[in-house]
Amino acid sequence: MLSIRKMQVYKFLRHYKELRSSLFIKNTHLPSCIDCIYFIKDTSNYPYDAPADDKKYGKCKMFGYKDVVTGEIEYDYAVECRKYEHKCGETGKKFEIRDKE
Repeated sequence: MLSIRKMQVYKFLRHYKELRSSLFIKNTHLPSCIDCIYFIKDTSNYPYDAPADDKKYGKCKMFGYKDVVTGEIEYDYAVECRKYEHKCGETGKKFEIRDKE
């Protein structure tokens, strides 16, 4: 028969194992930019460019700057917007869910 102390240790280890396995994949509770209405997918289709890569080259309509001469807007990369708290930050402060098509 197990002593009470051994049973407590066993319960703790079992709980710790479950807790540790649930925390293995980080940021699962945070929203993904690709599901946001402000996300612009990478559309590089020039034959000599690298294949389209939304993770590196996806942009955000919420942040950028306007060229005062041409009027053209250059949007910031989404990955950069998620790095800085004054923009969207890691938590996705400006995130708005896109309607499923």
